[in-house]
Amino acid sequence: MITSSNSEHIRLFAAFKEALLMLYKRDCVLFTRRKKRAGVSHHLAIYLERLLPYVQFIDLGYEIKLKGKDIYPDILLHNRVDEIQLAIFWQDGYLSKTEQDAVKRFNEETKANLTLAFAILPDKEYFLVYRFEEDCVQYMHIDKETGQDEFLKQCEEEEIGKEEAQAFLFNLPKSRKKKTTSLPKPETVQ
Repeated sequence: MITSSNSEHIRLFAAFKEALLMLYKRDCVLFTRRKKRAGVSHHLAIYLERLLPYVQFIDLGYEIKLKGKDIYPDILLHNRVDEIQLAIFWQDGYLSKTEQDAVKRFNEETKANLTLAFAILPDKEYFLVYRFEEDCVQYMHIDKETGQDEFLKQCEEEEIGKEEAQAFLFNLPKSRKKKTTSLPKPETVQ
């Protein structure tokens, strides 16, 4: 049975995925910049706003006070009072255990409707997406060209960050040989 909460998760995730692919195809040059955080977050937020017009506010780097330490999601869809619809965190590379723990703590304390993180991974053909649930983290790949997503694994709280889980999830090569992936030519927006 699909509940309203599940259908909202599906709608938010679908919009996130579509916005991420639009960002990659139209603004791929942003991924090559040395200081890319503001540009990537800004353009992803623009695409999300187009896809989710019912959202009250979309903020970048909005301070959220948690017990112990404040946290700044890269993108936050919320009402600026007490309801967080979608929080997005991102990195160039894989999220460290410390970063995953911080996002998990954010998700637990804020009770956000959907909390996601993603890794750009410029040398891979996919984005690695982390979906934070109450007691676990789900990992998936989203193909940068086709948009096809592949569920990889769900880690319960005590498994998060273990070396063998990390190696499985990220398809780490045995030899650290760099694989080059060319970025697509940006699409022109009509």
